[in-house]
Parts: sequence; C-alpha cells; structure tokens
Amino acid sequence: MTAENLPHIRAGHRSFLALVLMPENPIDLWLSALEREIETAPHLFRGRAVILDLSEVKENTPQLTALPQRLRDMGLFITGVEGQAAYWPSLKEWNIPIAPNNGGQLIPLQSELAEEAQQQPKKTALIIEETIRSGQLFQHAEGDVIIMGNVSWGAEIIAGGSIIVYGALRGRAIAGLEGASDARVIAQQFEAELIAIDGYYSVLENFPADLIGKPAQAKLINKRVELLGIPSSKTVTSTKSTKK
Repeated sequence: MTAENLPHIRAGHRSFLALVLMPENPIDLWLSALEREIETAPHLFRGRAVILDLSEVKENTPQLTALPQRLRDMGLFITGVEGQAAYWPSLKEWNIPIAPNNGGQLIPLQSELAEEAQQQPKKTALIIEETIRSGQLFQHAEGDVIIMGNVSWGAEIIAGGSIIVYGALRGRAIAGLEGASDARVIAQQFEAELIAIDGYYSVLENFPADLIGKPAQAKLINKRVELLGIPSSKTVTSTKSTKK
C-alpha cells in the first residue's frame, strides 16, 4: 500500500477536570474516611475522573493491590496513577495508565522556564451576565469568574481564582483550581450546595445556619473552608463647618 492510499489520521484534543486522591496508611482507615466523604458530598466524587497519587504509600503497603477495585465499588472512575508508583512492577495488574512524576516530559532549563513564563497569557476574569441554569458547567482556569445573575441548584462553576456571584449561589463553586489557596467564593445570597477551594471542600450542611441565604464569603483557613459574613460598609456623614 502506497502512502497515497493511506487514510489521513485526524487527532483531536479533550481536556477534563480530574480529582487527585492521595491514599494514606492505613489504607482501610483512609478508605473508610473517603466513603464517609462521598456520602457527604456525592456530587464531588461520583462519576468523576480520578487520578491516584501514591507518593504517601509504599509498594508493599497492605491492601494496595485491592485498592482500584475498592474505589470502583465506591463509584470512582480511575484514569491514571502518578507519583513514584510509575515504576512499581506490582501495579502492572491494575491495568491503569501510569504517568511518571514529570508527565514523561524533559525537564526544561531555567532559561526555558523563564521564556515560557513570559509567553503565558495573563490571568483574566470571566464575566457571565446571565443566570447559570441547573446542569450547566462553566470552567475558567485562567482567573476569576464573576456572575451577574444567579447560580441554580445543580449548576457548577470552576475557576482558577475566585468566584463572585452578585445574585444567589445555590450550585457548586470550585475555586483556586490552579492551587490558589487565597481564592474566595463570594455571593450576595449564599446557599451553595458545595464549595471547594484549592482542593479542600465543604458542603452546605457544614456552614453556619445564620449565614445561609445572606451575603457571605468562603475562604480557606488552616486547610478548612470557612464561611464568613461580609462586613457591612459604614456610612460616614461629614458636616461642613461654616466660618463666620
């Protein structure tokens, strides 16, 4: 068969959001804690693509062989493994793609890193001037997301920076996607079913009842998502004195 008769290969690109789970010893205790978290926030886990980071466990860790099946039983879809486990012979039975620590790429020189940093686009804010309906998902990893309307139940907003909602926030808000631990989620009417900042999350039931439905902000404090009120602006009245 000549080159002229060969079909043309068409390649596409797909990007998706994956959860990274880091198992710890003892595995059974970690799995019990994970199962409890899934029951608390099923929307965050079930049906999501999951990458395992095995940097906190050793190859001879008990129950490690059965870990993939245990996670599948919880409804988690494992798409890959990272960490030192990339070279463990014992993981060949998993039949799961394994990515080296650096993604299989050559480590660039410092000069190349500096040049790449200059070429990266500046972070920008995404402004959405409408209500986000149930089932809709908006993702903007390059900066903040500002929503002029409401975020309905079942909707999801994902931002590399902070998320600001000028209406009611009732869906899921995931901020600090790129590791921004100082990101915040702010809403004029806070009723979010789930908030995540830099990988740490909390659900509506964990927030103070007196702040639900009111202006509030969620921020990360000591690796916990805390909901705080928004300080009201004070009106300062100035009086002009007339010189007689």
